[in-house]
Amino acid sequence: MAHEEGSDGVSAAHQSLRREVNEQIRRLHDEFHATGELDVFCECGRRSCASRFVMSVGDYEFVRRQPLQYLVLEGHDVLRSERVVSERRGFVVVEKSAGGLLRSVRADLPEQRFGG
Repeated sequence: MAHEEGSDGVSAAHQSLRREVNEQIRRLHDEFHATGELDVFCECGRRSCASRFVMSVGDYEFVRRQPLQYLVLEGHDVLRSERVVSERRGFVVVEKSAGGLLRSVRADLPEQRFGG
């Protein structure tokens, strides 16, 4: 099901935050010379989502080469500004359009009030 950014419970800022957390997980994986797969957070737009899934380091690195791509747990909502570019075992890779990214940022900004 597709949702708009800024609608109840949907936030591009939360997507970005989880992406940053996943990047930290990847750095720690390297720092501790870990082998095997990564346990990452879903990067869907739901504010309440804290789901995780396992993926290969190679798949993770491949997705991160594209700055507009996000990792979403299979069955989780895809935002209207996104399209599925790859389906993997247990998760999908979505890509935001440049216009959708701009709308996402605007939707997450607090309303500015101007006095008169």
